[in-house]
Amino acid sequence: PSAGGLAGWPYSRVFSMPGTIAANHTPNQPIRRQHQEIGISTQIRRLMRRLSRKVWTSLALALLLLFTLGAHAFLWRRYVQSRQTNLEATREKEAWAQYRLDEALANAAATGDRALVLRLVKQGANLNPARVPEGRTPLIYASVRGDNELILELVDRGAAVNWRNSSGRTALFDAAGAGRTETVELLLSLGADVTVRDERGETALMWAARWARIAAVDALLEAGADPTAKDDSGRGIVWNAERSGSRAFIVRLKKLVEQGN
Repeated sequence: PSAGGLAGWPYSRVFSMPGTIAANHTPNQPIRRQHQEIGISTQIRRLMRRLSRKVWTSLALALLLLFTLGAHAFLWRRYVQSRQTNLEATREKEAWAQYRLDEALANAAATGDRALVLRLVKQGANLNPARVPEGRTPLIYASVRGDNELILELVDRGAAVNWRNSSGRTALFDAAGAGRTETVELLLSLGADVTVRDERGETALMWAARWARIAAVDALLEAGADPTAKDDSGRGIVWNAERSGSRAFIVRLKKLVEQGN
C-alpha cells in the first residue's frame, strides 16, 4: 500500500491511540497486586508454620525437661526415704543390741560376777544406762549387795555415783534401804548427793528410816541430810519410821525433827 494508504491501515490506530493499549491493560494491574498479596500471605503462612514448628518443638523439649526433672526428684525422694528407713531399722537393731548388753551387765552386777562385768564393759555395755530391767543400774545392784570392791571398779570405769534410774533413785537410796552402812559411807565419800529426790519426792534418808536402818540414818545425817524434809505427799522420816515398827527409833527421829524445826 501507499504511504497514504497507511492511514487506513489498522496499525495506524495503534500509533494514533496509545491510550487504548493502556486502557486495555488496566484490568491486569489488580491481578498483579492480587498475585503479590497472595505471595505475601503465602510467605506469612510459611513463616507461621515454621514458627509453630519451633514453638511446638520448644514446648515438647520443655515438657520433656520437666518430666525428666520430676522423675529425678521422685527417684531421689524414694532413695532418701529408703535410706531413712534403713537407718531407722539399723538404729532400732543397735538400740536393742545395746539394751540386751546393758541388761546383761546389770544382771552380772546383781550376781556379783566381776569378771563378766569387766568383759561386758569392754564389749561396750553402758555403765549409766537409760533403760535397764527394774530400773536399776549396775552401780545400784552392786550397792544393794554391798559389793564395795565392784563399786570402786565401776566408778573407776565411768559409772556415775549420782546417776538416777527410771524412778529417779541413785545408788545411795538402795544402799541405805538395804542397810549397807559401809556402802553408804563409801558412796558418800565418792560424792553421792544426800539431797537427791526420786520421782515421789523421797530422799535416801526416808528410805533408811522406812526400814529402820539406824546406822545408815546416822551416816546420812552426818553427811548433811535434812531430817525435816517431806516428800510430795507431805510425809517425812517419822512417817517412814512408823512403817518399821521400832518405837525407840521413832521417838529418836521425832526429836531430830523437832530440833530441826
